Amino acid sequence: APGRVPDINRYGIANNAVIKNGSIIQGVDRGDDSHAIVSEESSNNSGLEIANLTITIDGPNSKAIYLNNGYNINIHDNIINSVVDVIKNRHQRDGALIKFEYDGGGSLIHSNTITSGIQNGIIANTKSGAVLNKIYQNNITLQTKYTNDFAIAGRGLIYDNTINCGSGNNSCRGIFGNSDSKIYNNIIDVQQLPRNQEYDGCEAGGAYGIQIEYASNTEVYGNTVTARADQCSSAAFRNNPTSEETATLGNVGVNNYVHDNAFTAIKTGNTSNVAAQGIRVSNLNRADSLRFENNIVTTNSQWLQTTSGVSLVQFKSNTFKTTAPMPSPFSPFYTYDWNAPNSNLKDIKFIDNKYLDSATENLFKSASIICTYATSGIPSTGCAIGGTNPIDKYSSFYYSWTLSVNVKDGASTPISNAAISINNAQGNVVFSGTTDSNGVASAVLDEFKDESGVKTFSNPHTINISKSGFNSYS
Repeated sequence: APGRVPDINRYGIANNAVIKNGSIIQGVDRGDDSHAIVSEESSNNSGLEIANLTITIDGPNSKAIYLNNGYNINIHDNIINSVVDVIKNRHQRDGALIKFEYDGGGSLIHSNTITSGIQNGIIANTKSGAVLNKIYQNNITLQTKYTNDFAIAGRGLIYDNTINCGSGNNSCRGIFGNSDSKIYNNIIDVQQLPRNQEYDGCEAGGAYGIQIEYASNTEVYGNTVTARADQCSSAAFRNNPTSEETATLGNVGVNNYVHDNAFTAIKTGNTSNVAAQGIRVSNLNRADSLRFENNIVTTNSQWLQTTSGVSLVQFKSNTFKTTAPMPSPFSPFYTYDWNAPNSNLKDIKFIDNKYLDSATENLFKSASIICTYATSGIPSTGCAIGGTNPIDKYSSFYYSWTLSVNVKDGASTPISNAAISINNAQGNVVFSGTTDSNGVASAVLDEFKDESGVKTFSNPHTINISKSGFNSYS
């Protein structure tokens, strides 16, 4: 057409475009959905680079960078300031500042600084089968007031980010990881403030440092997480393989591995219904859903809480610590009784615990599982009547250790295929097996089981060893 600018097509594509080195500042009229940079669904977006920009957005529902889809995008070294104060739909994460609407792949989102925002910082998922997106070395500070306010949410490699939401007027949740992700070496500090517009106060559940929900094959390691609870509750780590709404549908996350993290949950205020949990789990009823190993869990409030049924899970070789100010009494294990007996901790196992000191060990070993109420002050069938925070009569846990039995002959030569059986103090056989080629057999033995607040000890155990041609040993 006459006057048409050459090579610019309406709804065309802009593969390998570069947008960099300037400022984009939204105008004073604050238009709705007035995104600083946007690429529509009809554009392939391949190879797009957005770099070294200073972006300020202000209008309702506006985003800094909004891509409907994209592959091999490089978004880096941008400074994003948001003065947006209202969004249309929190379910659609309309408050995200960098958002991929649909799954892509092979993109890099790194070295960006996000100074403010009322819901999310970065939302980017990888399409199944595509090269994983990488989200790394971003620095994010938010002042949220909308639900599901994670600084980063996505499927991919999420590492070396710093999330600063744990002080002053700042608030947010940390990282939400989807399936097939690795979340590692992040520094996360979170809190929630009582200004959530949906709940007219604290967001349900409060702040989470790291959450994996519905996810499978996700690994979380090397992170330093601090979850603070003053006016609203918090949890340093949360895992719910299914949601409360879909727990019966059979969609269960499996093969998640959480190890070598430092999870700290600190309660700073005196509000009675506020808690800081090192670990918070829900609908975790398969042994292969979660491996939680070699983590450091520190709290002055709760080491572990469940909000719906949890069983068969093992927490292995973790270090448990406390920090000031400590309450008296200190009750580290809680269930939240929505509808007993379906909200209990059933036969979970703590194996090979480690402690800062003997006093902390005594706190752990003397504790039972306490029941809180969905309706304040009204005990349900899962809770004993009378008193505050009574013991949950449906809940139980095992306190256990790994024993290695090394069998050798008089010349210190390992003996393979030696029969090993181990009986507990009640005379029951709790292990039966044979030694391997190195003469070793390993067994997890229970020191005690706490059920309904009553501890039943299995110690001492008796080890019986036999093999043809040798004298038996007990």
